Amino acid sequence: MKRNLYIVASLAVLLTGRAAAQAPAQAPVPAPAQDDVEINVGSNPGVQQNAAAPTASAAEIVALREQLAGIEARLVAAEARADDREAAQHEAEAREQEREKALEEQKGLLRKLAKLGVSISGYVQVQYGQNQLSQDELQQGGSPYNQDRFAVRRGRLRINGRWKYVRTDFELDASTTRGPTASVRRASISGVLPSRTEGELPYVMLTAGLTEIPLGLELQQGQDDILFLERTIGSLAFFPGPVDTGVRLDAAYGPLRLQAAVMNGAPVDDRAGGPSAVDPTRAPDFVVRVGADAWAHDLFRVAGGVSFLSGKGFSPGSDATKPVLQWNDLDADGAIGAGELVSVAGRGAIPSQTFKRWAVGADLSFELKTKAGLTRLYGELIIAENLDRALYVADPGAEGIDFRELTWYVAAIQDITSYGFVGARYDVYDPNSDLFDSRRGRVVPKDASIRTISPIVGVRWPGVGRFTFEYDLVRDKLARDVRGVPKDIANNQWTLRLQGQF
Repeated sequence: MKRNLYIVASLAVLLTGRAAAQAPAQAPVPAPAQDDVEINVGSNPGVQQNAAAPTASAAEIVALREQLAGIEARLVAAEARADDREAAQHEAEAREQEREKALEEQKGLLRKLAKLGVSISGYVQVQYGQNQLSQDELQQGGSPYNQDRFAVRRGRLRINGRWKYVRTDFELDASTTRGPTASVRRASISGVLPSRTEGELPYVMLTAGLTEIPLGLELQQGQDDILFLERTIGSLAFFPGPVDTGVRLDAAYGPLRLQAAVMNGAPVDDRAGGPSAVDPTRAPDFVVRVGADAWAHDLFRVAGGVSFLSGKGFSPGSDATKPVLQWNDLDADGAIGAGELVSVAGRGAIPSQTFKRWAVGADLSFELKTKAGLTRLYGELIIAENLDRALYVADPGAEGIDFRELTWYVAAIQDITSYGFVGARYDVYDPNSDLFDSRRGRVVPKDASIRTISPIVGVRWPGVGRFTFEYDLVRDKLARDVRGVPKDIANNQWTLRLQGQF
């Protein structure tokens, strides 16, 4: 403020001098005679000189005062704006300091948790997809046909505990796939016999709780490994979700691997909001996988194994019905006519029953490290009976026959440095190898298999997330032409997914 007052004073002096310089010249006053000059040495010697100095008019002085007042007002306003900017800057710095302090506190908390063996992580998947089956209509029962929409596919929060002899895993899932829902996706505790070499799998780990089903390769791949947006059709049909509740044993010695589990046999649906995964049978499922996993010269990796599952499924039966009289309005005239009344006999209750189900699988994968990135080639084959629990649900109790099922796939993924990848997958699922169809009164074999080609392309930010595009070209025989012959139905789809992790 003092600095501004000095500026105002200096401007005033300059303006006053300017006004004096611009004042109109007056006629020179004749010098008095020397005899008339009174010399008063003892008084003020400058009086005579000041009296002769030029002076400004009253109007000029008023104008100068107005200019000075305007300059002073602008200076005061500029100073106020500078003060506001300085205050805003201080406020922003204070907020930044508070944010940095909060981040440091969070990092300190995470470091403390890490020292205690506890880690917190997770990811969020937001996607948009379109399907040729989508229509602005409702199915019988009220479910919409539309599949063209935005969705939160998965939002996972993990809390893991890692100690020398004990491990714990807890994972929550939130999704809008079937409406906003949240549920538990993993909750287990493990006893560990650690390996003597740091970084290798433990010799033995016994896990109890909600954990992965150890069958094959794809079922045990995490979201960071599979890269394709969903598992294959056959895998989703056999296992609506990759986790089940039970006891699991993992053993590793060098390249050898052994996994065995006793589980309820009711996998938790991976799409949140699905039916309750409560096993109606007392008999558990037994799952075993034996395999090997080895690196050669730190550049080439080969892994594979064989799996076996044995368990029991459940056929719910049906309730007893009463005899009824049914009217079929054949001519749509609203009146009962000849032959339109039909009696429907009552039926006794069909009791619930269990049936056997099993599966045998084999998987093989190769990985090669190159300058371009990691190259992965893998595949899997599963032969099963009565195992479909989601797509074409196998119910031998109602149909009277067993269902032989087959699924297999091959996939290839090529990393493009650490920031991109491309790949493709071809999978086949046959829900009933013994299916027949009637054409012109003749019984002929029917192929109900579904074949899908899924190319993908994506970019990734290591440690942050990835963006993936996948197109699913589906070939099946779910439709019929005008002659009634099965034909391919238009149900191709594409999906864009953004995944962020923390």
